[in-house]
Amino acid sequence: MGSRAFRVAVVSCILVLTQAQDAPAEIVLDKLRRRGAEVVVFDPAQFPTNAQFVAAVGSDVRGFWSKIKYNGDIIDLERVSAVWVRRPGDPVPDKDIVDPIACSFVKQECKRLTDDVWASMACLWVSGRPAQLDLADFRLRQLQEAQNVGLSTPTSLVTNDPDDLVDFYQKHGGNIISKLSGQTIDYTTFMRYTDRVSLFDVQAARTLRYAPALFQRYVPKKLELRITVVGAQAFAAEIDSQNSQRAYDDWRRYDYDRVLHQPHSLPEEISASCVRLVANFGLAFGAIDMILTPDGRYVFLELNPTGQWHWIEQLTGLPISEALCDLLVSGIPLENRASRAICTV
Repeated sequence: MGSRAFRVAVVSCILVLTQAQDAPAEIVLDKLRRRGAEVVVFDPAQFPTNAQFVAAVGSDVRGFWSKIKYNGDIIDLERVSAVWVRRPGDPVPDKDIVDPIACSFVKQECKRLTDDVWASMACLWVSGRPAQLDLADFRLRQLQEAQNVGLSTPTSLVTNDPDDLVDFYQKHGGNIISKLSGQTIDYTTFMRYTDRVSLFDVQAARTLRYAPALFQRYVPKKLELRITVVGAQAFAAEIDSQNSQRAYDDWRRYDYDRVLHQPHSLPEEISASCVRLVANFGLAFGAIDMILTPDGRYVFLELNPTGQWHWIEQLTGLPISEALCDLLVSGIPLENRASRAICTV
């Protein structure tokens, strides 16, 4: 086998982990390049078929080093100052591996190696490292942590016990909603909106035994809020979902003709709590969904560790992409940052 020549791609760079044709990422990448930043884009789905990971540890190799060989370049991971986890794919075995057991083994080994290499990199991670992102995806943990930082949360129940659902429904006078108990992984194959629980649903409660769901006491809405935390900044946008029958219970049933999106001025203590919530999960970025009630209370719903933000920027003019650039260029790890929150409108 002949040896291949590789070019060393960068001296110091920002590594962006995402798939091809990621339009919001391209906007930030263009801004970063205009600032003179060195940027390398890599999708872990290229590994191991089209890319090679190499790592070594020991006294004769200066302790530890790791590299990615891809597309004729060498990405020296010791030189990476920041990693942006945007929309990365998981490693994909070569098509020549057809045995399902072997294919599963290769996937697991490759994912284990990439996670191991990422964990070794002492740089800024946006949103966070894979293990931190996994932890931040747990809804019950989100609700607990939100309470710990002083945010109000809805009374919530997760169960696959039909009797518990019936009791919860009766306790709250039938005024409850249901949603998935975890984050939806693939919106192309399955999508579940937030819905009111009807008497018909309760009568069919026996089907709950097949899979759990999250139930919450219904929170009346004046406005819904999307709060994008970038470092120590909180960009709040209000979504007037109550002006649309379609989007009334879940703004993700988009109705742009009737639902106004505009910047929202958060109280300083709510902004600070949002920043602390994201930071307590070890993240430098997060998209938070909240409700502003008719009587002026702010109620936390959930945290999306890698939530979408570009549509909010387009509709409201909030400079979220510029803040992402500032954060990535700084290369300052979360633990070295000041905790003071800045509310930006």
